[in-house]
Amino acid sequence: MALTTDEETLQVAVSLAKRYNVPLWDVYACHLEYLFSEGCSVSHIESRLQSTGMLRELMTEPEKFQQCLTSRIFESLDGSQHSLMTFYYALLEKCAPNTTDQHGLTPENHLRLLGKLKAFCAGIDYKALISMEGSSLDVLSPFITAGNVDSIAEIAPSIPCSEEGHLSASSVYCLWASRQFLEKAKGRVMTAAGWSKHFEECRAYLDRLSHLHLVTFAELTAFSRAALDGLSRRIRKDVVKQCLDMAKGNGTKQQERREGWKTAENTLREYLTHLQKIEDGILDNVMDTTNPMIQPYADSCRMVETFRRVQSILGSSLPSSSGDICRVDCLLKSCFGLSKQKNSEGRGEAVLGHGEGEGDKATGTEGGMENSQKYPTRVSDTSSEN
Repeated sequence: MALTTDEETLQVAVSLAKRYNVPLWDVYACHLEYLFSEGCSVSHIESRLQSTGMLRELMTEPEKFQQCLTSRIFESLDGSQHSLMTFYYALLEKCAPNTTDQHGLTPENHLRLLGKLKAFCAGIDYKALISMEGSSLDVLSPFITAGNVDSIAEIAPSIPCSEEGHLSASSVYCLWASRQFLEKAKGRVMTAAGWSKHFEECRAYLDRLSHLHLVTFAELTAFSRAALDGLSRRIRKDVVKQCLDMAKGNGTKQQERREGWKTAENTLREYLTHLQKIEDGILDNVMDTTNPMIQPYADSCRMVETFRRVQSILGSSLPSSSGDICRVDCLLKSCFGLSKQKNSEGRGEAVLGHGEGEGDKATGTEGGMENSQKYPTRVSDTSSEN
């Protein structure tokens, strides 16, 4: 009988509970859970809590009340209803003000964050934003605009993130800058000079990136599917080159972060070398990139940042016919003295050539940083040569 929205029915349930010695606390806890699960308004739930004395009774056992809220009620909440989420955390603060969740956030922390998000991210799914399972940046991405990117970047350090603990202003600016850069290509044909100008327009955001996120920006705008579809080889190479120049300059200006910028510089230089090899036609020379059987591998090679990753892709994935092995041998030797041979089980394996220490297996180590952020942006520019 407690599973009702009708107050008179609730009072009957309360009377029966008292008559048969059923804990009144349990009746009220079940009723509160039902009100939340039925999507009742905040004003309705708040009124019921006060008019029936329900809140007073639940607060007699604050630890049980906290457990009820976090384990039973939270799951039923719609994260996009910010007023309901705010009310939930207000109740949690009443019974357990010092409790922290898996991110180390108190109810007060959540209330402050919700208050800020409601101003410029109305409708964002707060539960998805703080979930340990997804990407906070992916949840934020649709809500970021030119008008609020600075505001979101400002509160980013208070937004939990499963990958890094908390977001940073740099991660927000990286997402925005890469999206802006790639979206410019949709349905448009731009010259190299036009792309250079567009890069400069993004520089205001790029100047705010950490060394890690500058590398991530280069990866997203030079090696993603969107970049391969929408940008020519030369433009992708120019993007990495300009990022490399920025890393060099920041390493000189920011002495306290010199080591990080030096690492970024080395990584970007390796990316640039890789793109130069592709521009020189190494892949085209050693494999028929128009062959439907080969095309997926060729595209994969163009979307990785270094030729050590090309080695990994071709050494383990490309069909191991004698012709394929010959072509891969040619490619790996051209790039870094590696060759693909069959092992005792008949599978192709990349091994070091004579100039690199014959007989040792190649490590397949990825020279570049892993891209931790994936954005579904797709760019098309039919005039571009990949």
